[in-house]
Amino acid sequence: ITSREDALLVSRVAQRLGKGAHCHLKVDSGMTRFGLTEEEVLSLVQARREVLSGVNLEGLYSHLACADEPDSPFNREQIQDFHRILDGVKALGWMPHLVHLLNSSGIFNFPQEQLDAVRPGIALYGAMDGGRETGPLRQVMRVVTKVRTIRCIPRGAFVGYGSTFRLERDSRLAVIPMGYDDGLMRSLSNRGSVLVRGRRVPIVGRISMRSTVIDVTECPGVDVGDEVVIIGTQGDESMSAVELAASAGTISYELLCLLGTRNPRIFIDAEVDEISP
Repeated sequence: ITSREDALLVSRVAQRLGKGAHCHLKVDSGMTRFGLTEEEVLSLVQARREVLSGVNLEGLYSHLACADEPDSPFNREQIQDFHRILDGVKALGWMPHLVHLLNSSGIFNFPQEQLDAVRPGIALYGAMDGGRETGPLRQVMRVVTKVRTIRCIPRGAFVGYGSTFRLERDSRLAVIPMGYDDGLMRSLSNRGSVLVRGRRVPIVGRISMRSTVIDVTECPGVDVGDEVVIIGTQGDESMSAVELAASAGTISYELLCLLGTRNPRIFIDAEVDEISP
């Protein structure tokens, strides 16, 4: 529940259905996105028996705005404000069963604030940006495609829309059937790289909607059908979502969210016997 209006609506629906609604109250401790102010929380909790019939308030939570910046003083301010509000609702006789504050970054950067529960998101994919040491987390996904065509292009030729890249040597270029419609961000044009045969090769020219050109001149033997790794490991080389996102000037969250529906997902049911730090 993020507002008094939400709380009253849930109460009316619960009464009409004759069922109890199990809810958590969201506190706005400084994110200024969703949530109740301190005054609204205390007012709602104090009047809960009169105005929230059918609502079982089970939890209290908030969200840190700078959890991935462990040295930001704003984290301490939010944590202090949240605990003050928690003390306030307890003084009113409400003891929430679940109190939670931390997202993925917060779990590692503020372990002392793990309280009753935590909310891992990006950590489940092992693709976290910044922050402190994240222990034994490993990236759990690979994004791969294949070489579609290969051409030998002479020195001086331009590549891609806008002719933004000019070859400084005779080059061997490969086209992969993946572009910004598939989540390979256009901002990686002339900046990003991918893995082919265990080597990093650069993206050249502007990324198109459903195709991208890569320079495989320094990667002998590449052929049509060869695997190209966008995110993941190939041989001794790795390309993490964090690194690729940094090349695009963004965060891994955005990069992973943009992976389009044209990309088939293959889920592998595998057990991990041992995880090395």
